[in-house]
Amino acid sequence: MIWKLNDTSIDLAYTFDNLKKLLNDILNQENTFSHYEFSKWCDNLTMVFDEDDSTDDENDKDLDQWLKDLEEWNENDLAVKIAGDIEREWDLNLFENYSEQQLKTLDISQVVFPEKWIQDWVKEINSL
Repeated sequence: MIWKLNDTSIDLAYTFDNLKKLLNDILNQENTFSHYEFSKWCDNLTMVFDEDDSTDDENDKDLDQWLKDLEEWNENDLAVKIAGDIEREWDLNLFENYSEQQLKTLDISQVVFPEKWIQDWVKEINSL
């Protein structure tokens, strides 16, 4: 399946290392992007990884490639889990904290994740 990715101002490849970098940038208040843009980037990461998984043909891989993929699986699996959490929490946070009327007029670029959530995601991604 081919996904239509969200437009986002974050121009980085969808990788574990870039997710880690972006989370650390937010935690250290060094980000030049909104949490909304980050949430869209995370949603894209989950779609890209889902597409990559669906196109793999295990029968065509040699042993070295299979072992390399197994090593990367841990990073990729964690990246997809965290990125999925971020994207879902973004939506839940909006709907739990803002009325329908507020959402219609809200400057979404000013909404931020609670710092504790960012800290938890950074701790989780640094656990590997």
